[in-house]
Amino acid sequence: MRYASVVSVLLATSLTAACGMGGSGAASSGATAVETPGAKSNPAPPPLVGPVWRLASLEGRPALTGVAVTAVFTDKEGISGSAGCNRYQGSARVSADRVTVGALASTRMFCADTSDQEDAYLRALASAEVYRITGTDLVLGPAQGPPTLVFRAE
Repeated sequence: MRYASVVSVLLATSLTAACGMGGSGAASSGATAVETPGAKSNPAPPPLVGPVWRLASLEGRPALTGVAVTAVFTDKEGISGSAGCNRYQGSARVSADRVTVGALASTRMFCADTSDQEDAYLRALASAEVYRITGTDLVLGPAQGPPTLVFRAE
């Protein structure tokens, strides 16, 4: 008889453990976290290198609508993009929050509607000294004073 009662206790203990129940009927501690529906995490800002950055404002004024002015920074210390009408490329060294844009080479097509913005953009880009990324915005400008270029990641 004693043998049967020991087997019954062992069997009951095994079944309780297999069902994930402790002595108090609580769920086992091996539960996994479940994400709450509708909860939003704060995504990390995009890195400087990689995304296509589209100009949103130049010297405090909105960029021309319908004109794609872009910048793409590469991991090989380069920058390229569209100045609105013409394509450009050059060197860009980045260290901490500093950026140094070297001489820029560009095509020379004539585009009357965008030439003023294009010239101002290339000058501002070449004179940028610092940058920061906030959310999906890239801000470039001089070390002192207001930012001159604001881009959005595409």
